[in-house]
Amino acid sequence: MPPLLERARAWALLEAILVMLTWASSFVLAKLGLNFMGPLTIAALRYFCGFALLLPLVLRRGGPLRAIPGSLWLRFLLLGLSAYTIANGAYFWSLKYIPAITGSLVLSFIPLFALLGSILWLKEFPTRRQWWGMLVVLAGMAFFFSWGWQGAHPLGVALALLGTVSFALFTLLGRDLARARQVDVWTLTALPLGLGGGVLLPIALAVEGAPSGAWEGWLVVLALAVFNTAGAYVAYNHALQVLTALEMNVILNLSPLVTAALAGVFLAERLTILQGVGIVITIAGVFLVQWRPRSG
Repeated sequence: MPPLLERARAWALLEAILVMLTWASSFVLAKLGLNFMGPLTIAALRYFCGFALLLPLVLRRGGPLRAIPGSLWLRFLLLGLSAYTIANGAYFWSLKYIPAITGSLVLSFIPLFALLGSILWLKEFPTRRQWWGMLVVLAGMAFFFSWGWQGAHPLGVALALLGTVSFALFTLLGRDLARARQVDVWTLTALPLGLGGGVLLPIALAVEGAPSGAWEGWLVVLALAVFNTAGAYVAYNHALQVLTALEMNVILNLSPLVTAALAGVFLAERLTILQGVGIVITIAGVFLVQWRPRSG
């Protein structure tokens, strides 16, 4: 691989890791926020505030929004609906019925859906080593969450699974746009946030009513909007210009492990020796998927 491409790939991997670490806190923050606001309200405010933060940068860097063709607006709408209205709305709602760790368990199935979509739609075929790496990742997740289904509410699991399928679709749509580089990453991030969050917000208000005025709830929303949304999704879309959908999702598959560790600190959900073994196996699988031997 040429040195320039190696540097671009290394930067993309670093961005993906930072995104994974940031998103790992989302379940824990959302769980804490449920003490003050409804789950759909937290999700809707998070995304719409993230859009508001990014919009000035979009207008400054990309010019007037009316210059964007209608076909791209449709794809932005699909991105927004799949990730922010459906996927994250379902995830946040599921937290009313299942623990944070159980919710993060369901996320480990995203690479399976992303792999199938990458092959059938994006025509990005994994190597033999990547196949083995993904199997090792799933084995590690099985070790780590071998107890995670206990006491899981069926509705909560169904909602989390709906979110998993929707987020896999979001990754495939985003990868298709990012690799074509039809728009800059600011526009690719902000407009789907505004569309998806804008659809979810009136639904949340109709279902859950006006949000609480408690400052703790708004602090959670602000943290999610700035770091877990505006910052993380820009880095995510930028990394997708280089990484395949499978490579991105396998890195994100480490997120539930970090979520579980944070849940142990903030939500009193403790780790076991078996889970430690699962962490080691999962990291080994991620290395197999991402590692590319130097040529020459």
